Amino acid sequence: MKKSTGYLKCTAVLALMAALVALGVWVTEMYRSSTVSCIKTVDNCLVKAADEELRIRMFSLGDKFKTWIEPTNNISEYITKTIQYEDTIIYVRVRQDDVTAMNKIRQFYFQAIQALNTKNVDSIFKRCMAENSLPVKASYIEYLDLKKNTLIASNAPEGKLSGYLASNADTLDIMKSIGVRAYAKVPL
Repeated sequence: MKKSTGYLKCTAVLALMAALVALGVWVTEMYRSSTVSCIKTVDNCLVKAADEELRIRMFSLGDKFKTWIEPTNNISEYITKTIQYEDTIIYVRVRQDDVTAMNKIRQFYFQAIQALNTKNVDSIFKRCMAENSLPVKASYIEYLDLKKNTLIASNAPEGKLSGYLASNADTLDIMKSIGVRAYAKVPL
């Protein structure tokens, strides 16, 4: 009988240890899943914020910026878009199914006229995060030169910058030369 009791105790201890290991794995996976979900939300809100900030810049410039598609009879996968700003005209060939092409063309064109305002993007970004039920304790935006791998502008606070989730660098323009990255402190 003594041998049976020792065997039961050993089995119970092993079962408890297995349950604790399984619980540890579950907690780790839930944390990883939550982090991945937060980063996806940060990425999506960053894209929305950059697009909305572009619309604000376009509105501030008035109707000086015009765009249209050149008439064509072919059914190729590329189309020619014409962009006109005051006295300058640019012709760009883009894929017909690229829904982001026009915003990328506008971002490329506007970077010389009126650069992206990181403070505006940050406030729009925070509003988008709140709409997605993910409150942000603090955040900042970096405006990047992707070709030179340098920082153009940032609204990062002074001091220690740790504990932020970083988004992927989102390419803004058609030439893939400028981008934006968001950093957010969110409760996980």
